[in-house]
Amino acid sequence: MSLDRVKMSLDRVKMSLDRVKTNLDRVKMNLDRVKMNLDRVKMSLDRVKMNLDRVKMNLDQVRLAWRLLPSVMAVVARCMFSFPWRLGALVVNGPLEPSHPRAFMVFALLAQSGASAYTCGSSTG
Repeated sequence: MSLDRVKMSLDRVKMSLDRVKTNLDRVKMNLDRVKMNLDRVKMSLDRVKMNLDRVKMNLDQVRLAWRLLPSVMAVVARCMFSFPWRLGALVVNGPLEPSHPRAFMVFALLAQSGASAYTCGSSTG
């Protein structure tokens, strides 16, 4: 009888060890999932960082444009009141129209550099 009890105890130990092994396999799978999720979070944070860098660059451009706005408006006003038909030719021999997305920055650069000879006062264009 005692041998049967030992055998039954060993069977219970074996079953317990099988459950432990199964649980360890589950833990390993869960840790793998956690690792994958952490990798996804890291990639998302990298994208957020890149987007924040873009926002910073855009804010820098807005700050520059805001600082140059009075000069730009003076050049545009001078051109509009002096030569309204030449507003599209602020840049000599250039295809830039006032509605072009980069026109504002070109006007700003012209105003900043004091390039009045290349704006409305020029006889070419």
